[in-house]
Order: sequence, then structure tokens, then C-alpha cells
Amino acid sequence: MAMTTDANERERHADALAAAGDLVGARAVLTALVKTDPDAGRWLKLASLCRAAGDLQAALTAVERSLALAPLHFMALMSRASILERLGRPEAGEAYGNALAQRPKAVDGQLARMVDHAEQVSAAYVAQRESAMKAAQASALAVADEDEAVRINRFGTMPCAARASGIQNPRIFIFPA
Repeated sequence: MAMTTDANERERHADALAAAGDLVGARAVLTALVKTDPDAGRWLKLASLCRAAGDLQAALTAVERSLALAPLHFMALMSRASILERLGRPEAGEAYGNALAQRPKAVDGQLARMVDHAEQVSAAYVAQRESAMKAAQASALAVADEDEAVRINRFGTMPCAARASGIQNPRIFIFPA
């Protein structure tokens, strides 16, 4: 219990440093803390500090460590998607879709704007993927024999898994440690 109390005190110290504008000091305290007492929330705080410092790669690493401990954490999933987008990585759209599958029922204010943006990026990603799938299907049909064409057409009528965002039981995404 003494370790947890000490860890909580160190986390509060990092919070106080960040609130006072000492992001470098807060980051140093949290970096040391997650090495001895890892916690999904602490990793997410560290990711936020890294992002604020402009170190997007370190932010991505920290948020992925958070997700390894809490793979369904909505804000961690949103942070990962946002960082991927800022890095210009093409998987950002899919990452937003993963986050949206875990969204809470009620969102407002800044979070609602973030969710709206996530929905737009995810929809564009799904549209691009569907377009690519249709083009690949057309290419395959152009050279397929009759039996292959039947199978290709049957495959093409299956719903895209990305459309599953309205399902009541959200998809589960596990991030390796």
C-alpha cells in the first residue's frame, strides 16, 4: 500500500507541475512513475504531455502503453487516432472507427466536437476502402471465369465490417504490450 500511496503522491506532484506550466518537469516525474508503477491513466497523462511538447512519436508510444493496460478506454483510443492523424498516418481513419465503437452514450462540448471530427475521418476512410474494394472487385471480375465471378460477386455483397459502428456490442481491440 505504501508504494501506491507514494505513486499517487508522485502523480499529484506531476499534476501540480503541469498545472504550474512546468511540462518538462511533469513529464520527467510521470516517465519515472510509469516505469515503477504503470497505470493506464498515468500513461495517458504522459501521452498528453508528450503531445503538448510536440513529441508525437513519444505520445503515440505512451498512448499505446495505456491501451495495452486498458484496451477499451475511449479517450485513449481517441488520443491514439488523433496522434496518428497528426502524424499523417493512413491508419488514423480506422483508429477513429475503433474509438467510436467505444464512445460513451452522452458526449457534449469539446468531446462532441472531437466525436464529430472522428466520425468524418472514419467515414472518409470507410468510403476510400469501399472504393478500393470495388475497384479490386472490378479488376478481378474482368479476368475471372464464370465460377470465380459468382464467388467474387457473392463476396462483394457482404457488408463491410467497418459499417458495424451501430452494433450494440462494440468491437474489441487489443493492443499488445
